[in-house]
Amino acid sequence: KVSKPVIVLTVVVIIGVIANILLLLKKAETIEKFAMQLGLFKTLISFTKYVPQAYMNYKRKSTIGWSIDNILLDFTGGCFSTIQVIVDAVIDGSFNWNLVPKLLLGFESLCFDVLFM
Repeated sequence: KVSKPVIVLTVVVIIGVIANILLLLKKAETIEKFAMQLGLFKTLISFTKYVPQAYMNYKRKSTIGWSIDNILLDFTGGCFSTIQVIVDAVIDGSFNWNLVPKLLLGFESLCFDVLFM
């Protein structure tokens, strides 16, 4: 069963994406800004994916049903994603703000994975 907060969040994200597509079609925003906003929506969705599981693990004081293999793979992906953004910034000599969603997703993944381990 899908909870009401998830339904509301899904509707908000869909409306946001549609609004951004309309702005993109009207040339009111750039494709880079559109891609960044999609990345921020993804970050928000990922956050809503992790929070209920973290709450249930805390409430049950158990991680029954969770495979440590998947957590380790997710943690590794978060590490590589974060490292890639940092290396790109060092190579370019400046931080590319379009990579903020990728950096946030990497940190988000790392934080929750440490919590789950």
